[in-house]
Amino acid sequence: WTPRKQILDPEWPHGRPAVCQDVADIRVRLAVAIEKKFTKSELMGKVVRRLSGNLLRSILPCDKVVRLFWVWLLCTWILRMYCMWVAGFFYKVVLRGGDGVLMFGSLEDLRKPYAETTSASRMLRDRIRNAFEEIDEDGDGRLSLEEVLHYLERTSLLYRRLSEKP
Repeated sequence: WTPRKQILDPEWPHGRPAVCQDVADIRVRLAVAIEKKFTKSELMGKVVRRLSGNLLRSILPCDKVVRLFWVWLLCTWILRMYCMWVAGFFYKVVLRGGDGVLMFGSLEDLRKPYAETTSASRMLRDRIRNAFEEIDEDGDGRLSLEEVLHYLERTSLLYRRLSEKP
């Protein structure tokens, strides 16, 4: 069912808000509020009313208010898109087994389909291989006690001077 006669809001006879008229109404309300707050005598009231009206007219022109509205709208859209991106990122983290504190895996896997992600055993194997290659100084494929002691000395202050003989 659709209405046959268009119903117009008396505040908006053209079917849309009149920003300039709304700004003018705001200016009048602000001028009256400033006048009530700062004036006690009638002479001072006229001066404050005239100054506040001129000041508000220069601060709140219609085109500036419309521009400010569009800038504010753009900023809120950008913020909303960023929040949606962050929520989507955390959604992917939870789907991959993250619990909000710890995520097992690499962040690069979040961009891949789940079937193409690195398994836990493969990831552990790669990390062990990298650690072994870092410790194995001479590259012979075997670890000696001296190589392990040198590695510990290089990586931690706690294990300094371990290779020195007593």
